[in-house]
Amino acid sequence: MSSLSQLRSQKRTVLQGMNNSREQISILEDKITRLQRASNTLSSNISELNSFKSSIESLTIENSKWKGREKEKFEGNYDTYKGSVKAYVNKVENAKETIDEDIGRYSTTQANYVNGLNSLQNTLSSLNYQISAAEREGE
Repeated sequence: MSSLSQLRSQKRTVLQGMNNSREQISILEDKITRLQRASNTLSSNISELNSFKSSIESLTIENSKWKGREKEKFEGNYDTYKGSVKAYVNKVENAKETIDEDIGRYSTTQANYVNGLNSLQNTLSSLNYQISAAEREGE
């Protein structure tokens, strides 16, 4: 295989790599966009949940309406309910944290693909120069 053929083969390989990198960058961009929307929605939901949780925690029992066994039963159920709401808020916050970590990881991966694409573009420029030089020598 001649030097010119090798250079053209390398150029095809580099172009395939560039297309693959662009595709991966686009896929990651879509993932990041979807995750950012989900994170923003969860942020809003967490604010609403915390407001709801505060209103639940601030309820008071009127001693004149609840006495003895009924009061104890109500307090037990109320404490269980508060605990459930708190656990749910924590789970939603953990889900948001996981999504934010995924966004960071995908952003890093995307940046790596962008760097790789830039490197491939430099390689392509070099190959194009070498191909032109080889074609001139062959004339």
